[in-house]
This record gives sequence, C-alpha cells and structure tokens, in this order.
Amino acid sequence: MPIKLRSMIATILAFMMVLTVSGCATVKTSPEFMERQAKIQRMAVLPPDVQAYEVTFNAGNKPLPELQEIVKNHTASSLITTLQSKGYEVSNAQISQKDIDSDPALRNALFEIQTLYKKATEDIAKGKKSQFTYDIGSAPNYFADRYQVNVLVLTRQVASKPSGGVTAAEILTTTASIVTTALLGVSAGGGFTAPQTLVTEIAVIDADLGDILWYNLGQTTENFTKADNPKPIDKLVNQILSSFPKRKE
Repeated sequence: MPIKLRSMIATILAFMMVLTVSGCATVKTSPEFMERQAKIQRMAVLPPDVQAYEVTFNAGNKPLPELQEIVKNHTASSLITTLQSKGYEVSNAQISQKDIDSDPALRNALFEIQTLYKKATEDIAKGKKSQFTYDIGSAPNYFADRYQVNVLVLTRQVASKPSGGVTAAEILTTTASIVTTALLGVSAGGGFTAPQTLVTEIAVIDADLGDILWYNLGQTTENFTKADNPKPIDKLVNQILSSFPKRKE
C-alpha cells in the first residue's frame, strides 16, 4: 500500500475513533463565548449547505439531489427543535433560489459568508491561531437586520452512500476524499462496512460582529437516507449541540 494512502487511512481511522467514542469532535469556542452567549436571545438558522454523493470510485461520484434535500430538511428542522429546547427563539431562514436570484443584497451576503467561512475553517483546521478568534467579516449584519437576531447558525454537511460493487476500502478512501474537499481540513470516512455516512459541521456566528463563537462537528453511519425517518439526523444534531449551553434567563 502506498505510504500516502497508509497515512490518509491512519488519519481517517484516528478521526473516526474520536467520533465513535465521543459522538462528536472537539468543541471550539471563542474566548468571549460565555460572555456573549449570555446575551443571545434570537437565532437564525440558515439553510444547511449539503453535498450528497453516491460513491462510484472508478466512474466519479454521482450527485444525489434527492438525498441532499432529505438531509437539508431534516437538519434544519432538528436544529430549530434542539435550539428551541435550550430556550432560544429561533427563526428558520428559508431562502429559495428565487429569493437569491431576485435579491442582489441577499446573494452577495450569502456568497461572502460562504467564502469567508470556508477560509476560516481552513485556518481552524490548520490551527492557525493560538486562540479561537476567527471571523467571517460583516456579511452576517445583513441577516441580523433581516431576521432581527443576535446570531446565525451555519451548517455544512457531506452525505455519501456507496453504489453496488464498490469495495470497503474504496468506500473509505473515496468518502474521505469527498469530505476533505467539501469540509476543508476534515478527513473522515464512514468506516469499513458502513453503508452510508453523514458528516456535519455546525457553527454559531455573532450576527453583529461576524465572529465564530462556537464550532463543532460529528458524523453518523446510521441510515439517514429516508425521507420519513428524521431520527438519525435528530440524534446527530443533538450530539453535536449537546455542549451548547441553554439560554441565560
């Protein structure tokens, strides 16, 4: 086995062990998180950014728009329910492609958030700063005004399932490649025998200042692919947000 492949698999397995044991990876928080969290009253959950693929190793990876919508809808619903259970007022920021096409300000704000958040997660993965003091600029201000909220909740996800005939090793390495590309700095596979994998990253952003206040990620290999069964994604979201504190009275 080539050294590079051995190294990648070792990294993946180490990451998977953390997820298996704890249910989620290490939580990262801003040094000012507790002070600012005490002032949070209203949140806006932005539409989850989901990529879904069928792993087909030799023929490329086939996008699965239907699975993408299933994951997106279950995740948004679960985020709202979980955060409401912690005492927060939560706004579901439902944004359609029509909204984006017809509103240049909305389009520009979303683009800036996605671009700068992607860059921030690259820096987070590299441990570029000694303290967790990352931000995504002023674009969240648009949503603070639009939804009258203190913070935004951003979610990125990669869902994958194998096609017939794909070997266990191919599932592992190809899923790892997909996730590494989509969630920069994160290498995670679904395990050697898992029929599907969902990796989810959640961040809470100060809507006024643009600072990333709280960040965590996790994965599930339970069957999350059914439109009529939100429980696997509910469980994952609850695991990732388990350490996010309740609203201060």
